[in-house]
Amino acid sequence: MSVSDEPRLVNLVEVDTRWGPRAFELHHGDATSFPDPVDLLAVSVVAGDLRALAQAPGLYAQVSHTLIGSLHERAGLDVGELSVEPAFDLKTALGWWVSKPTGHERFRRVACVEDIGFAVSVEEATENLFALVALLEAKGIEIRRMLVPVLGAGGADLDPEPVVRGLLEAARRHLPRLAHLERVCFIELNPAKVERLDEAMDRVLGRDRIAAPKGELVAVVRRELGARLDRAEALANAAQSRLIHEVRRVVDNEASRSFELGIMGRRLVELVVTDLEPTAPSKRRAFELWRRIDRLADDGVADWIRSYMHVLRVLGNESAHERDRGERRPPAVRDADLAVCLLCMQRVLEFWLEVRTG
Repeated sequence: MSVSDEPRLVNLVEVDTRWGPRAFELHHGDATSFPDPVDLLAVSVVAGDLRALAQAPGLYAQVSHTLIGSLHERAGLDVGELSVEPAFDLKTALGWWVSKPTGHERFRRVACVEDIGFAVSVEEATENLFALVALLEAKGIEIRRMLVPVLGAGGADLDPEPVVRGLLEAARRHLPRLAHLERVCFIELNPAKVERLDEAMDRVLGRDRIAAPKGELVAVVRRELGARLDRAEALANAAQSRLIHEVRRVVDNEASRSFELGIMGRRLVELVVTDLEPTAPSKRRAFELWRRIDRLADDGVADWIRSYMHVLRVLGNESAHERDRGERRPPAVRDADLAVCLLCMQRVLEFWLEVRTG
């Protein structure tokens, strides 16, 4: 993968909170190319290197292979300079400091932990990062999206399961307590390490790897859905276009996993519902998705179209959340359910295109 390529979503799990679902995501790619603006970018550095860079920015050429070097070269962010007068210096209490607003359109603040693995352990740094976000919230600083290169993933002897388990446990523990944090995006550039982290995440979550549906009918549905995605992308704004591109990637890949199809189906519904209610009061847009779908009846959306949306919502929730299967029958979705998912995606998208084109 070229570092200029846009990062892609590899795995995801959601945590239910009183403010709605919050996402824990694993991405593959270069953090400096992350497409969505983030309120907080977390980095780890060697303290001595940071001090040297603050005094002599010309040294950035020697660390161009590192994240802070890439941030300087490709994003114009000088982490060394930001460290001189941070907004919050909590190195003693939490091991982290937080910059003042950077003025950068994609990386609004930088949080930095120094000498990870020496001054502070990976586990403690991860735990303290969420505590840091809670402190920022208490100060009236809203962190809705946080981008974190996977801390501790740089070592050659990485054992991915403890890393992922620690990340998930921290996210599950803290996300229900944070009113504003909606997405925690962990990112790793090395493809082999991403694969190991991805597999470990599925093991920790107890996910089955259901084979993608196949057959002549499914092939026809995939082709027709792809054609409609092409039309939709031509009508979409920038944010919608990124999602449609991601849906297309998952739909075109016959090896896509059940959770990917489920999540993309639900996100497609969220796109359509949001687009159909752009002037709705903010209170209505904050409702749970099932209620927003039901309220489309007030706008004349047919029962069966809303039923397709609900199917995608349920399959998406099943894919994105941890579930206690208990005595459910069947205990998990099957390839036939994924075929239904594709067909519902096609019909919902077709409906949206009809609405948009009049």
